[in-house]
Amino acid sequence: MTLEDCMKRGFTLVELVVVIAIVGILGTAGLFSYQASLGGANFTRAYLDMKDIAKAAQSYYFEYGNYPDDVYPGPHTDAEFMKYLKEWPTAPCGYIYDWENWSLASQAVDDSDEIVRVSVRKNNPPTWTMKFYLCINTKDNDPAECNTWWPKADADMELTSDKKLTCD
Repeated sequence: MTLEDCMKRGFTLVELVVVIAIVGILGTAGLFSYQASLGGANFTRAYLDMKDIAKAAQSYYFEYGNYPDDVYPGPHTDAEFMKYLKEWPTAPCGYIYDWENWSLASQAVDDSDEIVRVSVRKNNPPTWTMKFYLCINTKDNDPAECNTWWPKADADMELTSDKKLTCD
């Protein structure tokens, strides 16, 4: 093999640039796909955590005849309620779970009516921006009642409508 043959066997600059561009495009597409799947995985984790909290709340209800009291956003502090959970779950991406139990008595409704739900909120006091929620119990078990105290915009936050929980 002569020196001239060896010189002809290399890649041209155009070929190298094309290959690098293709690898870059594929890498970028893969990164976006990966980030989208992480958002879905975080949503699923939050959903399952909220279902666990809901099951614990139902068990508490069957034993005591009412749901645990409303607490400040973050871990629940009622020792009786915590008997039904191994531990208060930690939400993904720095979000927090908020246990909410509101009586509708101030709305001129029977005192026994209440809205019970667990929500995922940004850990940003004092606003505690809500991402989505899971309704556990409402007046007459009507899921639409979960939105009675919230502006119309919050109706879109019901758990089934948002399938991603992204880390900002």
